[in-house]
Amino acid sequence: MTAKVRQKSELVIPGEFIRQLGFAEGDEFDMYVEEGIIHLMPVVEYPKECIERWEKEAEETMRDFVDGKIKAYSNIEELMASLENDDDEAINHPAPSKKRVMFC
Repeated sequence: MTAKVRQKSELVIPGEFIRQLGFAEGDEFDMYVEEGIIHLMPVVEYPKECIERWEKEAEETMRDFVDGKIKAYSNIEELMASLENDDDEAINHPAPSKKRVMFC
């Protein structure tokens, strides 16, 4: 599929692509050129409360990892085997409400 540059340097993305990717009017994109290719990356903004909650959860997870409460897995296969076996040895404290894992 081709597109043409229009007045004021506008380049129209075909509607088929817009629908396929779920874009809507007003969506914002980060753009850059690399090796002659134009890249478009949707810009996603999250509420400050979400980011603060994620940061807190990440800090708690790191503390639990350092304290030995979370098992480290060296690869995805090891993690998946543990999850399939419901390996409670992966966590050294009573069964948590959610299983957290750490990759090294």
